[in-house]
Amino acid sequence: MAEKLLWVENGGIVAAVAPTTSMNNMAASPLAARFYQNLLSGKADTIGEALLLAETVEDPLPGWRDMILSVQILGDPALRYQR
Repeated sequence: MAEKLLWVENGGIVAAVAPTTSMNNMAASPLAARFYQNLLSGKADTIGEALLLAETVEDPLPGWRDMILSVQILGDPALRYQR
């Protein structure tokens, strides 16, 4: 779905943080929360840095390692978030 949104003519997305496989949305919630916290708080300047910081937190959740290996950035990881 993220790839389809990227290629929408006259108004597609510039980037997406998306899984490369199906996954449990509830299991992805801690990763998403950390990603947005890093990006919106100013701790990270780019979407790539925000995701990397979110993924490097040790978490005892079952399947954590598999989940972080499944989530990728489609687009430029150096994209800066305008505050």
